[in-house]
Amino acid sequence: MTPKKFLALLLAIIMLFSLVACNGSEDPLVPDNDDSSDSDNINNTEDTQDTKDDAESTEDSSNESAEDSESTDDKVDEPDDDKELVYPWAEVPKTLKVLAIGNSFSVDAMEYLYNIAKSAGVETIVLGNLRVGGCTVDMHTDYALSNKPKYTYLKNTSGSWISTDNYTFEAGLTDEAWDFITLQQGSHFSGMPSEYRQLGRLISIVNNKKTNPEAKLFWHMTWAYQQSTSNQNFALYNNSQSEMYNAIVSTVQSTIIPTEKFEGIIPSGTTVQNIRTSFIGDNVNRDDGYHMSQPFGRYLVGLTYFAAITGADVSKVTYLPSASITKDMEAAAKESVKNAMLNMFSVTESEIKETTEKEEDTEQNDSKDPADLLQSDKELAQRLGIDLSKYTLLEYEYLTNMYYNSTSNIKPKSASSSQNEKHICFKERYTKEQLLNAVIICDAGWQYRPERWDTESEKASSRPGMCSEPIVLLDEAYWGNNIYFALNISANPQRSLAADYSEAALHVRIYVPTK
Repeated sequence: MTPKKFLALLLAIIMLFSLVACNGSEDPLVPDNDDSSDSDNINNTEDTQDTKDDAESTEDSSNESAEDSESTDDKVDEPDDDKELVYPWAEVPKTLKVLAIGNSFSVDAMEYLYNIAKSAGVETIVLGNLRVGGCTVDMHTDYALSNKPKYTYLKNTSGSWISTDNYTFEAGLTDEAWDFITLQQGSHFSGMPSEYRQLGRLISIVNNKKTNPEAKLFWHMTWAYQQSTSNQNFALYNNSQSEMYNAIVSTVQSTIIPTEKFEGIIPSGTTVQNIRTSFIGDNVNRDDGYHMSQPFGRYLVGLTYFAAITGADVSKVTYLPSASITKDMEAAAKESVKNAMLNMFSVTESEIKETTEKEEDTEQNDSKDPADLLQSDKELAQRLGIDLSKYTLLEYEYLTNMYYNSTSNIKPKSASSSQNEKHICFKERYTKEQLLNAVIICDAGWQYRPERWDTESEKASSRPGMCSEPIVLLDEAYWGNNIYFALNISANPQRSLAADYSEAALHVRIYVPTK
């Protein structure tokens, strides 16, 4: 063999070993050691479909991929497990059953998840949310071990959230055979590795008690606070948004991924940071500067939940929670989610720096006549396949500063001092016969609690939670065994309505099928 041939053979052998070393990792949650964008991607599925990372655009990586393909031409029917799957990597699932073990940030993230998934083509959806305000990993672990009824359990099987207080950790975990279970840290400790002391124990409890042994664990990476927030815990990060975001990312990489117990990461923190580079800026939080705004902020992180858990293309989502979300806002949200899925641990600059739409007042019509909002309501209903031209607006009478509590009475009562001037409610209860297949439309910034009874004169055994869904259909599944119905209506967040109670009635409208 000539020296040139020997040298060529030696180089080929070295290149082969290099390729094996680069592509040999089988653990979907352990990032590669190189600095390419592959190290920022997480494989959240067992799907073996071959895909190529769009972030690998250099000529060398393209050549390596081509060489890999040529070297396996004789095994075209076998999947290449060494290739890292890149979002989107899966079709929309037929069924989605998700339990979040969290706090108010999981409420933000899951508020619109049902309608997001439904619009993308998911047929059966069951969502659960075990929450305690501000709950941390250690607190969840303590509550799980003691099994004390500390939780509010929120459940959604039809587009409306039902809330039950005094729930235990185990009761929520075993309520369904969940497909996915998500965990998260209290937002204030999200970037502090020292506050994850009992994470391993919490994971063990979940895995030992879950009723579906195949249920996959996901970690919800929450977001950094708005730079102008008044939250005192922001001082833990020197009142710096960028420092908080970097700390959250670093903690996930150093504390969450090495456990090798999570199927994937829900990168809400990166999605939020991405969109802050768009024309929307640092304006996705509520007035407190850390919870998500309604409806846009919650829509944004809801898209992230859907994308991360299913692996499906977020472009297939057609649902919008409000007409106030413009096409440019929708595009920026989906761009930010896609970029977060492709690059979970660093910010991707948005390409949508300016809105191409004319500046218009996106607030609801100032008119005091709900009928003036019919056109926008028709557009919203049409997204769910409902033709409001076949419905009639219900002109319900209401009482001011009063509310129902279906578990303690069948008639409205006056508000307590803490709830003074914050509610209106139906003057009379409606029957199932009157409102079957009716549609409730709720504008952003408003909410209602549906009160329901099984009989005319007996109290209810359970009470639904507050609802701020833009549209809900009162079909047979919604009614169940109930035959009487009333609403309490308030602003979201609550505030005094004394200056104009009619505003509340304006923003929660009911359409009844025309007979």
